[in-house]
Amino acid sequence: MLSRQHDTDMIWCWREDCSQNGGMEATTVNRFRLGSRGVVGIGLVLGGLYWYKHRPVHQADWNSVAIICKEAPGFSASDDAKRLELTYSLENTTDRDYEISSASKMKLLVKGNDGVLSPPIGAKLDEVFHLPVFIPPHQKARLELSIPFTGIPQRKSSEAGQEYHERLRDFLNETLSDNTFVLFDEANRYRINLTKWLTEAPKKTTP
Repeated sequence: MLSRQHDTDMIWCWREDCSQNGGMEATTVNRFRLGSRGVVGIGLVLGGLYWYKHRPVHQADWNSVAIICKEAPGFSASDDAKRLELTYSLENTTDRDYEISSASKMKLLVKGNDGVLSPPIGAKLDEVFHLPVFIPPHQKARLELSIPFTGIPQRKSSEAGQEYHERLRDFLNETLSDNTFVLFDEANRYRINLTKWLTEAPKKTTP
């Protein structure tokens, strides 16, 4: 038979093992809890970063008063009568330089007399714009456009320059009517409303 002392020692040994095992189990549970919290925290951070990257961003409204066009453009046609040549005077009303060095961020549209805009003109704009264009603050500069156009009348060999110019004016009045061109500068969020040509020849002033 085992002695009472031996039984007591075994009981205390069993209790000690239980206590040690319980501590190990508690440590494992705590570590698991801490690990879970860490995973959740990382998930929240990554989720926040993903949302921030893909969050809806409110675009600034188009600024239509930064670069303005007041004067009627000059107009002509290319020698092969396949392109309409327009020359505008643009004014920079801002306090910083304005430059168009590339047409990659520009869009050219037609605005109807009802204010409705056409889809962007699909021509290669690098061939439409005469670049670069540079306008210092509160100054003016020239913008030249060369737009592919069908039906432009060919100049007759016997036709005087002024006579052909007026025939070209009639063509613009009939073809484009009250439509005008609008430039959108996506890089600066500028809308540049280009003016219409003079529908009639300027009257000669007497000295």
